[in-house]
Amino acid sequence: MASEYEADKHREADKHMVRRHIVVTGLVQGVGFRYFAVMKARDLGVAGWVCNRFDGSVEAEAQGDEDAVHAFICALRQGPRWARVRDVQVEDMALTDETHGDFRVRG
Repeated sequence: MASEYEADKHREADKHMVRRHIVVTGLVQGVGFRYFAVMKARDLGVAGWVCNRFDGSVEAEAQGDEDAVHAFICALRQGPRWARVRDVQVEDMALTDETHGDFRVRG
């Protein structure tokens, strides 16, 4: 009985979990954008990663509670003080088993 209860609890928690792929364009490299993203994600308990792309944009994947991921994306739309965000593209992704709150700069 306890294992069935735990399974239901886990399924309920997953209903509110989301994963998003994010690409931010504009003046977003050389302004502390990745470290800004790491701090915001960790504050919100969002898991994932962020990296610079060769085309000058910043790419991220974020997974966590739907509200936390939404707040993270809103923060990326603003960026750090010296950034000038032009556009933020967001796509849904399948959930992974990534740990909550483990957010890092990648590559």
